[in-house]
Amino acid sequence: MNRTGWLSSLLVVLAGLGVAVQRWPTTPPPELPCRADAVRVDARGVARCAGEGALPSTEARLGLGGRLDLNRADEAALAKLPGVGRSVARALIEEREARGPFLDWFEVEAVPGVGPTRLRALQASAEIH
Repeated sequence: MNRTGWLSSLLVVLAGLGVAVQRWPTTPPPELPCRADAVRVDARGVARCAGEGALPSTEARLGLGGRLDLNRADEAALAKLPGVGRSVARALIEEREARGPFLDWFEVEAVPGVGPTRLRALQASAEIH
């Protein structure tokens, strides 16, 4: 196949990918239990409904760019983080209870079930305080 044929094939493939991406199903952003004008994001990136004092759901906080504190989050909240399931969430809780709060990401990576890929996912949606 000559150069023009290869370029034509590449363009057809890229066009097909463009159509596939446009039709890819998306999940709607999570909703807070209050009006949009009542949402406040504090200095730590936690979304709250103004005047309500209660935190929105984990999904809502993560959808608004908030991050969970690994040293405060419970097992259910940790299990909702991208790349973390129930078993890894339980391992994180057990490690935290046995050794105390996490001080840095090296301690998190030492938890059984947390490798480099899962650590990157945790770093994107969680923080250590």
